[in-house]
Amino acid sequence: MQIAEHLYLVGSETFGLSHLLDCNCYLIDYGGGLALVDTGLGLGTDSILKNIRGHGFDPSALSHIVLTHTHLGLWGGAPALRDATGASIWAPAAGRHWMEHVDEDKTIWQNLKFGRWPRELKPTSCTPDRVFSDNETTELGSTMLRTAVVQVH
Repeated sequence: MQIAEHLYLVGSETFGLSHLLDCNCYLIDYGGGLALVDTGLGLGTDSILKNIRGHGFDPSALSHIVLTHTHLGLWGGAPALRDATGASIWAPAAGRHWMEHVDEDKTIWQNLKFGRWPRELKPTSCTPDRVFSDNETTELGSTMLRTAVVQVH
């Protein structure tokens, strides 16, 4: 679903674009490649790749996976999508530990234990290729990204 020039919704439970537990996943065509913002839980990666193709893009042009935060529902598909495309994963520095140590994330195991997430979900640890902190800016072709990290105390 095209949202604006160079911006597409390629994964979403709300719009039935991918798995029923996926967050909204956005594709940015930045003129020199593609960036995916969030990846969903990890059970809808085939649909996300299909939707990227459906907009006329080659998934191998995906150069960046940018995660808005490190709740498994937003990054769980990152390892499979990196494997499929070779994209670099960028994540908030504060969440790196939880991505690398899924066995310590009690939220994941509670969601599995109480049936919120299906048993076939197998959370996979993931080391980001780059981490970012608050108020960093990065140019991706003609697109400028600026991070805003919110911490809850």
